Amino acid sequence: MRTILFLIILIAANTLYAQNYLAQQGKIKFHSDAPIEDIDAESNAATCLYDPATKKVTAKVEIKTFVFPKPLMQEHFNENYLESDKYPAATIEGVLLGDVPKKDGVYKVMLKATLDLHGVKQPRTIPAQITMKGGQPVKAFATFDVKLVDHNIKIPTAVVMKIAEIIKVDAAFIFNKVK
Repeated sequence: MRTILFLIILIAANTLYAQNYLAQQGKIKFHSDAPIEDIDAESNAATCLYDPATKKVTAKVEIKTFVFPKPLMQEHFNENYLESDKYPAATIEGVLLGDVPKKDGVYKVMLKATLDLHGVKQPRTIPAQITMKGGQPVKAFATFDVKLVDHNIKIPTAVVMKIAEIIKVDAAFIFNKVK
């Protein structure tokens, strides 16, 4: 329900004349490469709104939508580390730097944004790719690292060898025009 309300507010906040693009089933994956155990999780429920006129990008994922290979990992992730009842979502809000050509192709871009995770906002500059087809954005992809300490995510000493201090995040979105 929060995601739907969030999207309605985002769409309503834009002018009637702007052509926006929305990804409703974006994929966010993360990987923790630690000495004892690797941990991977994925959500296919991320949303992203892109306004080419302003170059504004807003993305959101509900923390509880991440799925892990082991149910106990998912439980610990939600209850002990990300505290998803207290901090239910992660968001990125920012603008693309430079111009994105209208012609077909895959273009490297930089997103200057704020990542809000676990109740802590951090400025980020994230390298990304955007795919244009028929003069319109159809896909976007980004890979970036998140330092847990930057977002006050604490790892107990007992499991410090099982969870990396820096998590690799992949985000992928397929856009449709907002009607």
